[in-house]
Amino acid sequence: MDFTILGFGADFNLILKIFFVLAIIAFIRQKVTHNKFALFLITISIVAMVFLFWPLFRTAYIIYTLLAIGVAGILVDFFFISAGGSAEEMMGNKMNTHGTPGGLEHRARDKAMQSARKRPGRWFFMMGQRGGIFSVFKGVPLLAKILIVTVLAVLIVPGAMIAFPIVKYVIMAILVFFIYENTSQAIGNNVLTFIITGVLSYFLIYKYLYLTASLMMFYLFLGFGLVSVFFWGTSTLSRKK
Repeated sequence: MDFTILGFGADFNLILKIFFVLAIIAFIRQKVTHNKFALFLITISIVAMVFLFWPLFRTAYIIYTLLAIGVAGILVDFFFISAGGSAEEMMGNKMNTHGTPGGLEHRARDKAMQSARKRPGRWFFMMGQRGGIFSVFKGVPLLAKILIVTVLAVLIVPGAMIAFPIVKYVIMAILVFFIYENTSQAIGNNVLTFIITGVLSYFLIYKYLYLTASLMMFYLFLGFGLVSVFFWGTSTLSRKK
């Protein structure tokens, strides 16, 4: 068990290093057009950040990545719900905070929730009415319910991969394309691109396919703002019981 945990930690650290190096190369190549000077900066940056001060930059890179994919918004929703705020107040505060950009998206979410309240169909009944899914978690804290709903949503694709093998191969193809696309953007199309794609594919697809698929779903949910919908939707339905 200890060796398994240590092995996963070492693999995770190597994957982070590869993505971090690709990010450095892509950033410097974008900002510096002179090839020799860009190569010099890339070499110095990799030696300093990856080989000398990696623990420091690893932490900074993880925090930056989490903020970039929208984890800060989840924390805002989390603390808002913990304080007892309603879905309407939450969306109103987001509108006041973010202003006009994204207003159509927020109004669409509000409209969908209002429509669900006026016409409680089968899904609404299952989630929030008598004998519904939430009745199974009666007495469970609200934040625990939100976490359960989010985890179940994230596990949809891994579950489909187990039930339907064709889904597994489709997800594998999508991941390979994603890895190759990100690698080629950083270092171009050459032999090294295929080598790095192969190494990342070995870890992310061959060794940790289901974990990678779950993280991919979580990333997509963050990108489309669905995690916030899970948060305040679960909160609203639970408080109406």
